[in-house]
Amino acid sequence: MSSDASLDVPAVVAQFREAEERLAELRERLRAIVLAEEGAERAATSIQEASNHLVETARALTVQTEAIDRARSVTLDALDAARTFMEGTDLSAMRAEAAESAATTQALIRDELAALRTAVFEQQMAIQNATDERLGRIETALAALSSRLPEIESLRAENETLKASVPPRVRKRLGL
Repeated sequence: MSSDASLDVPAVVAQFREAEERLAELRERLRAIVLAEEGAERAATSIQEASNHLVETARALTVQTEAIDRARSVTLDALDAARTFMEGTDLSAMRAEAAESAATTQALIRDELAALRTAVFEQQMAIQNATDERLGRIETALAALSSRLPEIESLRAENETLKASVPPRVRKRLGL
């Protein structure tokens, strides 16, 4: 057998080692992509959960607002009845006290409604800000992944070229 026809085993081993290193790099990169996708899925789930929580909170606050409004209406009716009663009597001190009580009650209810509206708005803004932040992180991660896809495809093609350059017997023996 001549030296030209012999197999250069050290060169083939070196090529296989190089191919193995590149496959390991490719595995790591693919693992990073999978992890990034899982992170994006978790973020999307978190955003959905926050949105659901906001809807539940808005419903609960609507019920509370309606209850406060009913209480205010009942209070106003009671105060109107008391005023009507007071107009028919000569109890001026009671009239002044009832008027003051009505004004105080209306002011308290008005303040409570304003505070409730402010709290709902602030909570909506906080959820919106958190959602925007998470979406920004997801978009950044997806952009980074997208920019690496050509590199991965290039590595795959290079890996296939390296595999093709290895003789079939050696590939079979190595399980490629």
